[in-house]
Amino acid sequence: MFFILNSGFAQVSRSKPDTSDSKNPAAPDPALTALSNANPSAASEAEEGLSDRGTIVRRDPATEKRYRNDIHIRAIRDFRNNFRDVDNETWNVVKLGFTAYFKQDHIGNWVYYDRKGNWLYTMRSYEEDKLPRNIRAQVKSTYYDYSIGVVREIRSKSGITYVVHIEDKNGFKQLRIDEEGGMDVILDADRAK
Repeated sequence: MFFILNSGFAQVSRSKPDTSDSKNPAAPDPALTALSNANPSAASEAEEGLSDRGTIVRRDPATEKRYRNDIHIRAIRDFRNNFRDVDNETWNVVKLGFTAYFKQDHIGNWVYYDRKGNWLYTMRSYEEDKLPRNIRAQVKSTYYDYSIGVVREIRSKSGITYVVHIEDKNGFKQLRIDEEGGMDVILDADRAK
């Protein structure tokens, strides 16, 4: 059972429950969490059940029963203040807090909140063409034989971190790039022969 929030009022919708495996816990280190736990397909699958101006609140299968007011009001207010033009987000109640997912301009956006409704970080997922030019130039100048795949942009109180997936014929790497231009390899994998 889903709960659809319309303009601050809640109503029950008898839609099919989501059976996808959504693991989006909020954690202190957003870059590591973004790499290991982001599941963009689970959130996009849930979009089918949205009403015109509704928001689906899904429960985490690992937890007990959930109710419509399980999303902390501070999280909802912060989301509404920072994303005024978004009205099709999907909220998830997860072990360490709440997540809101929405897609805007072909970019997947996840907003993470703790249990008290405090904003932790926002993660955006997109392709190479949306990557800022200076970050793209930095990656291409060092890894010129690699192609850039998915980019995860993580905005937190400490700044912006980019996690860039690159690959060539021999394998792939994931790079972490900070605002100051520091770049390090966080994953390096060779293709099996």
